[in-house]
Amino acid sequence: MVTLLLQSRQYVFFKLLFLAGLRRGEALALNWSDLTFEGDSKVSVTINKTVAKKLAINPPKTPAGYRTIPIYDKDTVNALHAWRVKQQEKMQYYNVNTMVSNDFPIFCNHKGTTLNLRTPRVWLLKLMDDNHLEPRITLHKARHSFISNLLLAGVPVPTVQKLAGHDSPDITLAVYAHVNAKQRENAAKKLSEYLVTDDKADSGKDSGPSNSKRLKQANPLELRIIENDY
Repeated sequence: MVTLLLQSRQYVFFKLLFLAGLRRGEALALNWSDLTFEGDSKVSVTINKTVAKKLAINPPKTPAGYRTIPIYDKDTVNALHAWRVKQQEKMQYYNVNTMVSNDFPIFCNHKGTTLNLRTPRVWLLKLMDDNHLEPRITLHKARHSFISNLLLAGVPVPTVQKLAGHDSPDITLAVYAHVNAKQRENAAKKLSEYLVTDDKADSGKDSGPSNSKRLKQANPLELRIIENDY
């Protein structure tokens, strides 16, 4: 039961990192009162504090850090509701009433206090090790993924800047430049791979297995979507 509870907490944590682009300290500082649910598929996350060294709860470093990020994802909403129920069950075991105040932290230890800043990194490393995930990533890569996906989707830079809590558009544009460079590199690689494949339409014959057959022959581990069950 403890394992399931921990997995649920981790699942929610990583969901918020990837879908809201939160910094680690911002996520750990979240209380239930910072969430606003709208229907069964939207939750807005308000950022107004962060966990700093020695577990101090500080305001954001700059005014840009104060922001609200909407998440449109039914799975995330369901996971948050499920975690709150499970958290309450767990904390009752330790005689901690999570319903006394809506300001109770979403992520806490068995005493109901803030988690260590190193804890999420331990979760991530174990998740990658247990599932043999490559390439290895850091927690901050989740934030970069959030920013990059918004930019690639065509969201204006000023909007992305506000959602990410960047103090300057230059920071957002730096990520944009990195994304463009990576996209160009990947495009060149794909072109090169296409030109040397045996499956070119003008080859006159099929000298190798089709794409669908190649997928079937691939290592199942490469095709499996690994989710952290909670």
